Amino acid sequence: MIVFYSNYSSRIQPAIFCTIRAIIVFFPRDHQFYCQKVMKYAVPTSFLIPLLLVSYMIPQVGFCTQLAPPFEFGQVGITIDMKGPINELVHLTISMICMSITVTSNIATLFKIRHIIFVRRAIRPNQKSYRAEFSLSATMLSLLVPFTTDVIYAIVSITRQSVLGYVLSIRPFALDFATVIVAWIFYLTHPLFRKRNTAGISSLSTGRMVHASDKSTTH
Repeated sequence: MIVFYSNYSSRIQPAIFCTIRAIIVFFPRDHQFYCQKVMKYAVPTSFLIPLLLVSYMIPQVGFCTQLAPPFEFGQVGITIDMKGPINELVHLTISMICMSITVTSNIATLFKIRHIIFVRRAIRPNQKSYRAEFSLSATMLSLLVPFTTDVIYAIVSITRQSVLGYVLSIRPFALDFATVIVAWIFYLTHPLFRKRNTAGISSLSTGRMVHASDKSTTH
């Protein structure tokens, strides 16, 4: 139950992050007001919804089952005694909803950035705009990895139990991808974290100070 709770919560967080980023782009002047409104309800909801989604597991009975290949004999997983694939359907639904919100927010933000560049009548996007587009696209693609894995896991759990073991062997790496790689991609590609060349600014400021000092000495 704890595993599914943390998994649902980790799927909701990227959707909130992408929604906040879209609000900042679409409402640059009033984004603080809208972001505060969204965060006021989104943060508690991100913890409450997973709790509601796993609440039906509390009275259920769990038992150990042998995992399918490629897992060897003795490697087991905990299964809940349910009359139907309720857990898999809930997992598939929350994954599809969060993935749809994430993709829609990123695509809308990307089109908005390109529209801003077009309005400014730029023949080619400047380096900062290009970096913003590339960062947005790379982040969206990297976020799709865990979402896609969760969807495949839920579908395979319902339709083909025989190959579920292969999906389970890949799934932990895909979930860690969202935790580690996405943050690094955002840091390495976003123009906000780009090092600025302060040498020219420092030399220009020094030159102005020297020039002003010479003028005061002359007077």
